[in-house]
Amino acid sequence: MSNPTKTPVPEVPEPQRVPIRNESDAETEAWMLETIEGVEGLLAWRVQALAHFYQDTGQQPKAFASLEMLASLHTRDVRAEALLALGQLSEQLDEYARAAEYYERGLAEEPAKDEVDYFLNNNLGYSLNKQGFHERAATHCRTAIGLDPERHNAHKNLGIALEAQHHYPEAANAYRKAAERCTRDSRARMHLEQLAKAHPDLHTTLPDLAETLEALRKAEEALRAGDH
Repeated sequence: MSNPTKTPVPEVPEPQRVPIRNESDAETEAWMLETIEGVEGLLAWRVQALAHFYQDTGQQPKAFASLEMLASLHTRDVRAEALLALGQLSEQLDEYARAAEYYERGLAEEPAKDEVDYFLNNNLGYSLNKQGFHERAATHCRTAIGLDPERHNAHKNLGIALEAQHHYPEAANAYRKAAERCTRDSRARMHLEQLAKAHPDLHTTLPDLAETLEALRKAEEALRAGDH
């Protein structure tokens, strides 16, 4: 019997060396770093798609491993986005302490994109609320609102943090702002209704509360009618 033919192992080329006129040549360094960032950006897009596949097919450990790899790369924004995704994945598993740790690591990267910065702060506020750290949660929610006051998420999470600290008028105002900014998400309006029911004196502190709730309900009904 003849021996099976072995597939030849391809030779790995040596890394290409860039001619350097001077060891302190800042332009050469900047060009090389820019090239790395471009490659890592493409890699991040591919790996995030793979992580979503693992997540959708119930292979969470592989999803974590894929995203952890991205979190160790050179490019700051790639790391921040990977850490945001890792936190979101942890949230889905109800692992809020783990999620908060990822979000804090993401914020430490000081992401350049306001959207990433917003969701790291907002989601950290959400995860802290889940653990009962409402004062810290409120701080991060306010930071997120400062980055993008028109998004509803942080207003809602701020309302939850304020309600837990018994700041009921301020919580009601935060819920109202969240509900007005995203009629499609009824959670903020429901929080506001439950708060008003639990604390009837709010109608005295906020004389237009009943009118606000009615307007929010009608806006939701109109949206549902338009969807049919």
